[in-house]
Amino acid sequence: MKLNSIQSLWIIVALFCLLGLLTVIIPIVGNFTLPNSILIGSASIWIIGLSALFLLLFPNIQKSEKELQTLQQNEINLKNKIKELEVQSLKYQRANEELEDVKRNVDESLSLLSATFEATADGILAVNPQGKMLNVNNRFIQIWNIPHSIIESQDDKQVLAHILKQVKDPAAFMNKVLFLYNHQNQESYDKIELKDGRTIERYSFPQKIGDKIIGRVWSYRDITEATKANEQFQKIAQGIPIPLFLMSPINQVVIYANEGLAEFLNMSSQDLINKAIPNFLVNTNWNDLIRELHENPEKEINNKELTFEIVENSNTRKGWILLSLRLVSYQGMDTVLAAFIDITAQQEASKKIEAAYSELKNTQDQLILSEKMATLGQLVAGIAHEINTPIGAIQAAGTNIANGIETVFLESPKLYKILNDEQIKLFNKMVERAMNFSDQLSSREERQYKKQIQAFLESHGFEDNTIAPKLVKIGLINNIDEFIPLLKLPESDFILDMANSMGKIRLNINNIEIAIHKIQKIVFALKNYSRRQLDDRPVPTNLIENINVVLTIYHNQLKYGIEVIRDFDENLPSIYTYSDELSQVWTNFLSNAIHAMNNKGTLEISIKKIDDNIVVKFTDSGKGIPPEIQQKIFEPFFTTKPEGQGTGLGLDICKKIVEKHYGTISVESVPGRTTFTVTLPIKTDLEQKALTSVMVSNS
Repeated sequence: MKLNSIQSLWIIVALFCLLGLLTVIIPIVGNFTLPNSILIGSASIWIIGLSALFLLLFPNIQKSEKELQTLQQNEINLKNKIKELEVQSLKYQRANEELEDVKRNVDESLSLLSATFEATADGILAVNPQGKMLNVNNRFIQIWNIPHSIIESQDDKQVLAHILKQVKDPAAFMNKVLFLYNHQNQESYDKIELKDGRTIERYSFPQKIGDKIIGRVWSYRDITEATKANEQFQKIAQGIPIPLFLMSPINQVVIYANEGLAEFLNMSSQDLINKAIPNFLVNTNWNDLIRELHENPEKEINNKELTFEIVENSNTRKGWILLSLRLVSYQGMDTVLAAFIDITAQQEASKKIEAAYSELKNTQDQLILSEKMATLGQLVAGIAHEINTPIGAIQAAGTNIANGIETVFLESPKLYKILNDEQIKLFNKMVERAMNFSDQLSSREERQYKKQIQAFLESHGFEDNTIAPKLVKIGLINNIDEFIPLLKLPESDFILDMANSMGKIRLNINNIEIAIHKIQKIVFALKNYSRRQLDDRPVPTNLIENINVVLTIYHNQLKYGIEVIRDFDENLPSIYTYSDELSQVWTNFLSNAIHAMNNKGTLEISIKKIDDNIVVKFTDSGKGIPPEIQQKIFEPFFTTKPEGQGTGLGLDICKKIVEKHYGTISVESVPGRTTFTVTLPIKTDLEQKALTSVMVSNS
């Protein structure tokens, strides 16, 4: 083997070191002493060997120092790198934790989305842009009755074929599908009729990420029951004799309108559908009303009085309405149910009455100055009270109509869920009977009819004794066998109440018309007559003094031929009355007695306290009242006097004045003796009214 110079040098150094070592070891082992010259030579060899070794190792030592420095620097760099790696590791750890949080949130979102997807009442189908089925929920499978084998096959054609077998018009169904796949940005809504009688709503929306369309979502909803309910609602609404409509709260588009609204606006109901409701209101718009409706905690507005103007050709029709609004759900969307009553006739009648009152008041001061017009003033005072009665009837009827409408609005949805088509027809017939029933039954007649109807119902297996009174109240007092199917329903009480409410709406409208007609007759009869100012509050009244005042007024008519016999209980207590109105009662009794006796005869006047009442009797010796007309004498405009001598209002006014005092009035008559009896209770709430009025006036 050939050695290089470094290797040769190392061998030489090793030999020198070995030689020097032998010079030390051999004398020790051999136990002898070497000469000094040999020791010196040996030391020299050691020195030469060590020197050569040093010279040989010195470059390597320097090199090792440099390598050591390099290693130290590398160690420092490695430590720094380790620190950087530790920092980076912490960052990776945090990133990993954040990734876990994101993954957990994604899992929760997917879980919620999946639950929502399954919980919705709609059947959902998701497809890709080419129409391939990606996902469906269970509701979709239920609506279309799709076998699980078809769903598991993921075969779009099988699913579509199964659906097409169920629809009435497969071509229209597919045309809509193909159109939307060719117009991917389009949204769609339509209704699908199925062969089994169901109605399905279909919505379709493109699925997007940003502006890119990645698929389409189809939504199907079974609206069969809602459609039937809406149809029944419309049938009922058409029978309501007032304008009624449904509109969108967003843009005021009419969703449904009954014939009442069409007649009021003089338009076809079809011309109103899907168009904004005309703003025929004055100084009010529908936006303000809907905002007020939303701000109302009850989400309803009742009997809001508004004015309207409707332009018809070149004419403008003006008037007043009572408007009611309510937020309701219709066909799955929020709508505003609106209904109103045209009160123009009532308002115009009120204006006429106010004008009549104003005219009467203008002449009042002149009339009270004339003694000759005193009795006329009292008569007009009574007639003014008579005018108030139909006004009260109008107000009461208006309130009843409003309450009836509110009941119909709130309870109609429940009604058309209960009844089928045949039952709705029967119910409408019941309502029609209730609307046409206007007879006023006496208590005796009511008892008789209730007894007869109860017996009839018991013969048909009815044990409930509350049905008969309700049938009598509605006016179904005969031919009720055709309504047995409705009466056998568990909700018969509710059905009868609804029929009564609807019937009473028309009945109260009729009452308003009758009251207005009565007012017109009274205003016509009054003409230029006036009345004294009535007491504005009840006052303590001594009936003896009250009647004596009237006797004084009639003194000149009584002193020639008529004997007045007074039978007065002088210890009578005072009672609270409207004294001027009671004077009208006594005035009328005197006037009728004088006429009946032809100014000659005997007039007995009795005032007695009997139990808790004061009883006043006027008895004349006149020709009497025939039995066949005794029940009519308290009717308005009925008179036995010759034409031009009586208005026929007197006794009707007297009856109402007495009833205002919580009393009763009656007549007993035979030839030669006629007695009018008035019974007034001593204690009534008129005393409290008087005290309240005093406190208010003093405050």
